[in-house]
Amino acid sequence: MIIKLDRDMISEGYVNLDSKEVYEKDLNLLCENLKLILDNANKILDIQKYFYCYPKPAYLSVAYIGADGQIPLGGLILKWKELLLIEECPDCKGKLYMINGGGSPLSGRNSCTGICIGCQKVFYISSKSFSSIRFPMSSIIEVFPNRQIIKKGERKKFSWSHGTIGEDTSDEIIQDSIKGVSLETLIYDLKYQMF
Repeated sequence: MIIKLDRDMISEGYVNLDSKEVYEKDLNLLCENLKLILDNANKILDIQKYFYCYPKPAYLSVAYIGADGQIPLGGLILKWKELLLIEECPDCKGKLYMINGGGSPLSGRNSCTGICIGCQKVFYISSKSFSSIRFPMSSIIEVFPNRQIIKKGERKKFSWSHGTIGEDTSDEIIQDSIKGVSLETLIYDLKYQMF
């Protein structure tokens, strides 16, 4: 999403374009199975297709500066192991595991979604400090990019003295992106030890 604020300033932020039903399905799966995911954290971290599972509600959206997007489940688990992206549950005072966040680095205003492991509820809160959410989440996106790397081939060129010169050659895929499993597949595999 791009919002034009005035002639000189453009605000960009990640927007999840999935349907509300798809988003809520993954959110419910996370809520119901967070303990299972945490109990199998090392397995998820060891297997790339599990590490690069992208639950629809796992994202960062930051106004003005970018550095946002979908977050792999493995990256969240790593931060949770470092005791980052964990807040106190407003109901039971247990651990609230943050799965997304959004806001402005200028004002500090923010909103986050967290799942409580104790009462198994989803909470929409404002974190005390947007940087405590933004920096861990943006570091996941930066450290674990899941992009295809392509070496561009040659293209024909035009010369005034010789006309079209050179040959077109194909692009070469140096590294393909990793195809992660869906959250539904991950949960099934963990429940039935299908790894």
